[in-house]
Amino acid sequence: DIVVGAYDNDSGGTTAGAVYLLLSASKGGTTLASANAKIKGASAGDALGISVTVFDDLNGDGYADMAVGASGQDTGASNAGAIYLITSPSSGTVSSVAWATITGSTP
Repeated sequence: DIVVGAYDNDSGGTTAGAVYLLLSASKGGTTLASANAKIKGASAGDALGISVTVFDDLNGDGYADMAVGASGQDTGASNAGAIYLITSPSSGTVSSVAWATITGSTP
C-alpha cells in the first residue's frame, strides 16, 4: 500500500492539495488516477499532503491509520496549518473523512 501527498494539487481549489491512497500497488507502476481513495484539501491554499505519515491501527479496525498535514490551513489563524488524523480513508474532502483535526494557532 502507498500513500502519496500532492500538496500542490488544485482539485479542491488552487493549491488545496490532495492525498492519494493506492492499495495493493503492483510492480510495474500505476497512476494516481487509479487510486483507491483521493482526499482533497478543503480550501484553496491549504497544501494538504505537505506531510504524510502512516502508523499503527489507532481505532482497532485492523488497518493502519495516517496523519496528513496541511501547512496553509486557516482555521486557527492565517496559514497556521492543521494535522488531520484519518482512520478509514475514503474519497472526499479532508474535513468529511478526518477522524480528528488539530489546528495551529498564533503564539
